[in-house]
Amino acid sequence: MSPLLVDFPMPIKTPRLFMRQLTIGDGYKLNEAVVETVDSLEQWVHWVRRDSLPSVIESEETARRFHADFILGSRVTCGLFVGDNLVGVVGFVAFDWNIPSAEIGYWCRSTTQGNGYITEAVNALTRYAFDVIGIKRLLIICDSENSKSAAVAERLGYKLELEALGIINKPGHPELRLGRQYVRFDTHGLPELSVTW
Repeated sequence: MSPLLVDFPMPIKTPRLFMRQLTIGDGYKLNEAVVETVDSLEQWVHWVRRDSLPSVIESEETARRFHADFILGSRVTCGLFVGDNLVGVVGFVAFDWNIPSAEIGYWCRSTTQGNGYITEAVNALTRYAFDVIGIKRLLIICDSENSKSAAVAERLGYKLELEALGIINKPGHPELRLGRQYVRFDTHGLPELSVTW
């Protein structure tokens, strides 16, 4: 399967969320959300640090790279919007089109955490993966200490496939970390959700 020939219909809509690929002009909103959420993000990801926060221009460059990746079919990064407010980011962070398989990644803006937005978005994206783009194996990978990320996978019926050292690393920790890999092979048993695309 050529990723250049895969169609990713957008937007994806749920009862509360409007999801679409991040694109040209989204840098300001992306920057605002990242800066607000740096304290929790820097615990788990390498791409943001409090001592080197991105400028609005750098965030615009990131949004444009996301747009290019979307066109190439190498990565799909969606903003989660409630009205005009960017409340989080979710997407397919890795594809293997030979299987085909994908990995889902996600984060939620600090001021909107606790509302179930990420669970709703990942539910929608799981349905989208299997029903629209034909994924056969879908993963969520997180640090074993990242209980919030693991809870999303478990709420949505992803099965813990393995827990092992070195499948994920944590910023500032050079030693091998214990990570969890969750998997789904279909939408069977997902919590009910109305989704359109």
